Amino acid sequence: MVETAATGAQAVNKAILIAPDAVVIDTDAPEADEAAARLKRSLVTRRIPLVQLAGAAAGADAQVPTSSSYEARLPRECDPEELLATIRRIRAGRRTD
Repeated sequence: MVETAATGAQAVNKAILIAPDAVVIDTDAPEADEAAARLKRSLVTRRIPLVQLAGAAAGADAQVPTSSSYEARLPRECDPEELLATIRRIRAGRRTD
């Protein structure tokens, strides 16, 4: 299931309520970085992987997140399968339970 939010505040509220497998945040969304930071500070949501979608970037740093709140960065125009593979990779690396 996919949920959407128009603002960072809405994304935080939804994440607290539904505890998603991952949160994908477009850097152009209102309050994007603030929402990512809030999600990482919250005891309820801090372990949820965050993926940053940003405009296409050239060079070797294209997949390096611009904030430490995010586990990965992908271009906004990425293939949906690439997004899913990235989320799966992040979640697999967190399985320490």
